[in-house]
Amino acid sequence: MVSLKPITKTVIDDLPYMSKIKEEISKHTKEQLVALGITFFKELLNHTEIDEEAIQFLDDLEKYTAKSIPIVKARKMSFRIHEKAKISKTKLEEFTYRTLGHLIATIHVKTHNYVFLIYCLKSYYILDYPIHVLEKIAKNYHNLLINSSR
Repeated sequence: MVSLKPITKTVIDDLPYMSKIKEEISKHTKEQLVALGITFFKELLNHTEIDEEAIQFLDDLEKYTAKSIPIVKARKMSFRIHEKAKISKTKLEEFTYRTLGHLIATIHVKTHNYVFLIYCLKSYYILDYPIHVLEKIAKNYHNLLINSSR
């Protein structure tokens, strides 16, 4: 069953671990954040789909290093994905594309990684994951951040 009403950013911001996640994001490189985000995004893809162009962008992202995708190219890729979000037929599709768009935008500004997580959680909420499960997903992301900095 798919939820009809999206969860708000305010509700997500108030989930446990979200403020800690913001702090942890600031301690990581863009490369680390992209790598962690890819892992999380692939989990979301077990519940939804993206088109071939988006899959190609995800493949490019998996090969990302600071020099492999220049910021200008990353911004173009992100804008392209956000255009797909604007014409999406469902909220799940829209949020999935926005999740990927912000993951790509992390190459430009690493604080996009936080917005990536917000849209990831919004996607799971649309899939009828209850708040306590969203809290666990946020905790898992926090733990990934903590463990990757060691």
